[in-house]
Amino acid sequence: MKLMQKGQSMVEFAVIFPFFMFLIMSLAYFGLAFADYLQLNNIARSSAREALNYTNITEADAKSKDNKTLNNSLHKDYNKIIEKYSKQKLISDMYSWGNNSSQFDITYNNENVTVTIKAPLNKDTDSLPAIMDRLTNNNISDSGTFDINIKYTMYSGTTK
Repeated sequence: MKLMQKGQSMVEFAVIFPFFMFLIMSLAYFGLAFADYLQLNNIARSSAREALNYTNITEADAKSKDNKTLNNSLHKDYNKIIEKYSKQKLISDMYSWGNNSSQFDITYNNENVTVTIKAPLNKDTDSLPAIMDRLTNNNISDSGTFDINIKYTMYSGTTK
């Protein structure tokens, strides 16, 4: 009886090992995606804080002009902030950032600043969703399922 059990542990290991590796790699990819999300969230927060500091609109202007006119007057300052933070690199290359595919916008609304960041999944990498796209020919990433969308509003403390 003992002779037949010699290879049992090797067979059990061969059966369990792929599932274990899948679990470990999934955790690693989730960690990379979460790190990119946290970094983009920090970029949104920092740029909103900096944009609110650039927003030096008088109370008379805030009451007399509409938000579109005020946004146009602040556009030059906001573009400096967008350019500065678009140059930052993400921890992993799972998401496209700082190129034409990502979207980074700062708007002024009732003395508050709103930052919108949209970073699509980078299809040219070896991330798990990109690999699944290539294996299934399904283009899951085109649906926006794995994209990062952040909208952060920095309130000035006063409103019109």
